[in-house]
Amino acid sequence: MIYYADVFGGFAGSPEPSGKVCPDADRPAYDLIGQALSGLLTADPRPGEPVPRRAGGLALADFTAGLLAALAVAAGLVGRGDRAPDLEVSLLGAALALQVQRFVEVDGRDGAHDGPPFADRASLDALASRVASAEALDPYYRAYACADGFLALACLNAEQRRRVCELAGLGDPHVADPQAAAADAAELERRAAHGRALEEHFAGLGTAEAVAALAERRVPASEVRHLEHQGPALAGRGHRTVEDGRPDRRRVLRARVVVRDDDDVRAA
Repeated sequence: MIYYADVFGGFAGSPEPSGKVCPDADRPAYDLIGQALSGLLTADPRPGEPVPRRAGGLALADFTAGLLAALAVAAGLVGRGDRAPDLEVSLLGAALALQVQRFVEVDGRDGAHDGPPFADRASLDALASRVASAEALDPYYRAYACADGFLALACLNAEQRRRVCELAGLGDPHVADPQAAAADAAELERRAAHGRALEEHFAGLGTAEAVAALAERRVPASEVRHLEHQGPALAGRGHRTVEDGRPDRRRVLRARVVVRDDDDVRAA
């Protein structure tokens, strides 16, 4: 049996299956509440935003909880004995699982959080400022505007960053650690100027031209696509979309599901 622990990861009245009773388990909640309680709602703040918002409006906690439930069922089937195990699903746990990267701290770089446990206007502004500063210092892991679209650039080692600089005809003494804090205001401005130079370089290229030049140098890069136009791209990679229309009261829901097309793969 699968136990749905609501958003709070505990049960009111019944200790099964975790053996713990959560005092908040009777409170109603949906995806937004799971994101709010887990801190996920403040994961992508932007300067000037009046309130926290869901990234892209996506129900990330909901969908992640569903994936974790599917994994738990599969693990339970593999490991079961005479009796199938009970499973527990929590929106809060799912939202926290998405943020494992945020739990990692580097001594000497990441300061301890000594503020209030709940977000307020000042803490949201401070977090937005830190996020914006980190993005400004690292010009090698971000999106750029090209002449006809957008480019996603993803460099995670010094050699890839050097190849980007080579393509743009630039030099950068910080390719080993572009996220390191600037020593002073002058260094901060020099690094910001380097980022602006990369922006100018890619703005003068078409998206396909930029992707091809970076691919030739073994630098991870891609054009930015719309979700609604994934069909042709998927078909070229051995996948296809299947529409499934189902009546739901007064309307029809159409879901496009991505499946692996083995015939296309074998033909390729």
